[in-house]
Amino acid sequence: MKNPKIPEKPVQVKRMELRDDALAALIRQSVARAVQRQMEAPCGLLPEADGRKEILVLVPELAVGLRRTMERLEKRHAGCLLCVCSVPRIPLQDGTIGLDIRDEAVQAEIMDGLSGFEGIDVVQPGIGLMEETIQCREESFAVKAVLAGLLRKIRVGYELGFDPADAGALSERMTGLAQSVRAMGIRVSFPGSEHLGAEKEGRAESGLVTRQDVEEMWKAGVRELCRDGKCVITPLAKDRIRELGIRVLPI
Repeated sequence: MKNPKIPEKPVQVKRMELRDDALAALIRQSVARAVQRQMEAPCGLLPEADGRKEILVLVPELAVGLRRTMERLEKRHAGCLLCVCSVPRIPLQDGTIGLDIRDEAVQAEIMDGLSGFEGIDVVQPGIGLMEETIQCREESFAVKAVLAGLLRKIRVGYELGFDPADAGALSERMTGLAQSVRAMGIRVSFPGSEHLGAEKEGRAESGLVTRQDVEEMWKAGVRELCRDGKCVITPLAKDRIRELGIRVLPI
């Protein structure tokens, strides 16, 4: 007798299809908590009584490893995310609300309540979206929201699914885009980069970088070295940079 086939447990997708009044109420409820805390807090600081911070997460396009990136974000901001996706059927954890970024009603309500969010995170933006951001073209809703957030001094972050320096033939281009985005005040994160936020950055625009220079930079807390084409790094310095794990980025 054959064993009966046990049906696979379906993936639970916490995605909501709402319209009109219900949609507006959901988004407004999400941002209202943050707005209320801002009004009640002295000097504009958010009280930490409930530890909750509302984060707007934008997923503008399908990308490799999207689920892992979302899991990283959900772990960082557990239960505090409003996820606006263009990708159907992304499994979301409890406390994460999923809406369709392509819905004009969603876009209107998000922009109307944008100032109520503690931060905006864009998940795995592609080359085109990063170039659009740098050029401030506002062709996509994600870039419109990002630029509006920067103008309102809201924390904005781009969550990449890979290290730009390890992008193969596109590594130089991706590294340059990441640097330009960071220069706009946008935090760029990727797997393994979580510890880089508070670290120092060194610059080498000309001359020679020796092993001794690398040692001194390391002692000073430098973990990223930005250099241009006129800067020469000696072979011993390159070896020490690899040993210490200092990232070398183009200016």
